[in-house]
Amino acid sequence: MKLPALIPVLCALLITGCGISPNRSEDRSIIGVWEIVQMSKVTMPVDKLPKTRLASGRMEFKPGGVFHGILSAPGSPGTNMTGTYEIKGDIIKIKNSANDSVTESRVSFEKEYLVLEPMTKEPLSYVMYLKRLE
Repeated sequence: MKLPALIPVLCALLITGCGISPNRSEDRSIIGVWEIVQMSKVTMPVDKLPKTRLASGRMEFKPGGVFHGILSAPGSPGTNMTGTYEIKGDIIKIKNSANDSVTESRVSFEKEYLVLEPMTKEPLSYVMYLKRLE
């Protein structure tokens, strides 16, 4: 039995069988324009997101760690957001220069949604659900 000769074949089968592809990282990139679909105090499956919106808006994450966007609550004008972001592993640190805030959130992807779950529990900490526009 030539076990060392089988190792590369087994690795190739495992990689292709698990659905890993060169484009996978692009699917999991936050770079692009996102619509804020929902905000919630607790995490929930995207299939269970309520139809009524707590807030709406758009976020654009650009290469190089810069973002801008707008956040609107029902019945109030939108608030512009600009600043920088940094990602380490599955944690994003967002420095919002519009209100001098710094937040850290866990980044995850569920179906076609980007989910940002705040790591610090503050009174205005909300889980954000975003859907890619571009």
